[in-house]
Amino acid sequence: MGDNTFEGLFHEGKGRQFHLSAINPRFLLLCVFEPPVRYALVKLCALKLQPKLAELLESPPERVPEMARSTEAGDLVLGSGLFPER
Repeated sequence: MGDNTFEGLFHEGKGRQFHLSAINPRFLLLCVFEPPVRYALVKLCALKLQPKLAELLESPPERVPEMARSTEAGDLVLGSGLFPER
């Protein structure tokens, strides 16, 4: 996007809320969630996830675990097993 100061964006809609944050200069993380999930929890989880995602996205394709799948549209879908809770 060319803006090195972008830290994130939050939008609260009628039914869903959105959190957008930068993973690295090429990729953004979009989290879509509904109440009763709190934004602070989503933001905290996104902050913990960002370094792991950045590392995964910079890996050569053959090193990406099978739990990460690419869709026909080019989206990367990650299984929860990639990111253990502890």
